[in-house]
Amino acid sequence: MLFNNIRGILFDVDGTLYNQRYLRYRMIVKLLKFFLINPKQVYKEAKIVYFFRKNRELLRYKKESVCPLKELQYIKVAEHFVLPLEEIKTIIKKWIYLYPLDYLKDSMFSNLESFLDLAKKMGLKLGVFSDYPAQDKLRAMGIDRYFDLVISADDIEINAFKPSFKGIEMVLSKWNLAKHELIYVGDREIDRMCAEDIGVKFIKIGSYDSYYGEMNYFNLERTLVKDRKR
Repeated sequence: MLFNNIRGILFDVDGTLYNQRYLRYRMIVKLLKFFLINPKQVYKEAKIVYFFRKNRELLRYKKESVCPLKELQYIKVAEHFVLPLEEIKTIIKKWIYLYPLDYLKDSMFSNLESFLDLAKKMGLKLGVFSDYPAQDKLRAMGIDRYFDLVISADDIEINAFKPSFKGIEMVLSKWNLAKHELIYVGDREIDRMCAEDIGVKFIKIGSYDSYYGEMNYFNLERTLVKDRKR
């Protein structure tokens, strides 16, 4: 049984709590609108955002750095484009952290809130472990009240992107749970590796909110009800 002996559920965010494909479509439309107004500036910022994401993926597999990831991820970009660090941070904050907030509520996976509400009422601990800071995203979706703990890979106490399982390890410690009492819900292979490397059960959420194939929040809720009745 999937939820047998489970006391806590930990979630990834991007692509797990909302449909990332739909969000990207909305962001492309926004980008094009800005491009028509100021093509040179938007082209520059788009290149910076692309490099920032690409560099973050490379940082996943580098040995733990003395420099906090919270700064290192920006320093590498500033060095590449020979631009002031604060300018890079401003551009990334705008396109990665602020603009997407307007579309997150509409991008949420169907039945997510119903599942969270049920799990909470059943007394399960709920948390988030994401590669990106998640608190503002959860507030934008209107679901922050469900979560007991929200952490990200670039928090100073973790300082390691997935597939490092340091974030999950921290959650187990803070919640005083054994590994078999926690489930990690994600959408990528990197999430699976993160969970399985530490010995925690993993659930893969379907990428496009389908009723068929991969797990979604409709059948996840049904499974939770079924398992808890046994």
